[in-house]
Amino acid sequence: MSQVYNCPREADVIRAFFGAPPNAGNEPVISNTNSVTNRTQVVVFQTSAMTGVSGGVMINRKDEAGVIQRTSNLQSNRAIAFTVQDDSNPAYRTRDILGVNPAAPAIDGDDCLFVRDPDAAVIEGIVRNLVKKLDDGWIVKLAGQQEDRPNHKLNRAEFPQAWRIAVRHLRG
Repeated sequence: MSQVYNCPREADVIRAFFGAPPNAGNEPVISNTNSVTNRTQVVVFQTSAMTGVSGGVMINRKDEAGVIQRTSNLQSNRAIAFTVQDDSNPAYRTRDILGVNPAAPAIDGDDCLFVRDPDAAVIEGIVRNLVKKLDDGWIVKLAGQQEDRPNHKLNRAEFPQAWRIAVRHLRG
């Protein structure tokens, strides 16, 4: 996106950018441009930052903000995109749009969304760089962090899946 938005309801601004009407009230936005009915686009969901978790996101599947064009990296039916709401991750800025592909295997060095419960209505996860896969967890670091900073381990029981970040749309 080439514009910087500064308004209280980011989802409505993104909806307007993509030509969708604002969400009146709490009902989900139903559009005919979701990934099931239109294979050339991927739904962008509005997110909120997880309190107390750097790089943590909560993706509400009922709060569609718009769509982005589907690329070869997002060919899975389960591919989604979301807005970044936390500037604490050095590689990403607030209002960047990240597209994730749950079907693509995460490999060492990939930026990933580590997900707690992939089937929940509100997906909780954290954005990190995968350093190494382990049988019982993941060795990760903040995406874009300096090499001299220590890595840390995520428990695979708490974060069973790593969804590879395949696309990044920069804010203006």
